[in-house]
Amino acid sequence: MNVRQPELCTAIDAGENLYVILENRYGRPYVESYELTNVFMKGDRFWGKFRSVHASVGHLDIEQGQRLSYAYNNYCDLVCLSGFDQQVVRYYSAEAYTRMDFKTQGSSQCIWRSGESDLNGLFSCVNNAQQLKIRIESLDGYVYVMPLHTVEVYKDLSGFVAYTEYDGYPEYIRHFDEHHELEEKFKSVRESKPGEFYANTSFLNNMEFFTTHFVITAEYLKHRYLKDGDWVNVDISARSVSIFASN
Repeated sequence: MNVRQPELCTAIDAGENLYVILENRYGRPYVESYELTNVFMKGDRFWGKFRSVHASVGHLDIEQGQRLSYAYNNYCDLVCLSGFDQQVVRYYSAEAYTRMDFKTQGSSQCIWRSGESDLNGLFSCVNNAQQLKIRIESLDGYVYVMPLHTVEVYKDLSGFVAYTEYDGYPEYIRHFDEHHELEEKFKSVRESKPGEFYANTSFLNNMEFFTTHFVITAEYLKHRYLKDGDWVNVDISARSVSIFASN
């Protein structure tokens, strides 16, 4: 189903917003779409997830009341459903859909890059209540794009501190080359069970998650996450860090 589209990654890099449009395979036909606010890419492959706002209703085999999120990718037929707070994960075959199309829309401008000292553009965008997001390119070749939740710019323009939204996704989906084995297992299961059915795992508990919560200033980039009940702040070296503002 999925076909890599390098132009999508180029558009995401340029600050456009990523969306997925879906059509269901079974039941009464419908179309649905989501903005995928939390994106990570490597080369021409990406995963994108929407915010952790999906109710657990209907998922009776997990603790109720937790917030879930779906993640979609452009290179293999897997869909990931996860609960960041309780660290639960479930994988589906993308065969659940007859259509999975990605598109980008909306324009943004880069208003700050790592190494720059001019904060006039950042101050102006915060003062005008524009939506902000960040792009982080890591030394290992990943690109992370996610919304900024809090941005504080000092009025004397001497500095700023910014925090991304607190979220995360299963560590497994960061490893792109490992997913085709599960994809093939789903295909094998599907071939053995005709009818209205798509393959999926049960909910997997206590899974490792990668937390997408970063603290950014002009001087440093920190990865913040919980470990054994305590907050950990780890200094990160990145190839580049950029802040975008919606036009």
